[in-house]
Amino acid sequence: MAYYKRRPTGMELLIQRHTEKFETEENINYYSYKDFVKAKRKYLKYVLEGPSCEDEAPLL
Repeated sequence: MAYYKRRPTGMELLIQRHTEKFETEENINYYSYKDFVKAKRKYLKYVLEGPSCEDEAPLL
């Protein structure tokens, strides 16, 4: 059976790109380990979902 390497999906690439953006020296030195993990998760969620703007009309 031939072995092939699965290519990452678009969502995985987005998460990887934004994780690299967040993991700067400034953030690593600022947060403790637990807080860093929490902040990274919140940052990724914010970036991927976008800001919650309930007052604005949805774009069509």
